[in-house]
Order: sequence, then C-alpha cells, then structure tokens
Amino acid sequence: MTVSAWADAHGFSRVDVYAVLSGRSRCLRGKAHAIAVALGLRNPPKSKP
Repeated sequence: MTVSAWADAHGFSRVDVYAVLSGRSRCLRGKAHAIAVALGLRNPPKSKP
C-alpha cells in the first residue's frame, strides 16, 4: 500500500504522514501523534484511572 493510499484510507493528510515518516515531526501531540499511533510507531496515550 502506498503512503498516499494509507493516508486517504485513514483520513490523514498525505503531507502530514510524510512528515511523520521522514522524521520532520516529533509526534509528541496532536495530529502527528495520532498518525504515529495509527502507524504503530508510538504507543497510544494511557488513560487516567
């Protein structure tokens, strides 16, 4: 699957997905973090009990 196809299928911007994959984004919060979690690069945030 191409990066563009994956981005379209998951509702993310292609530019944002490429930024995450290339390391231009630190993926600490927001849209970039959501993309990294969806790609399996980062763990989802822990829920507070």
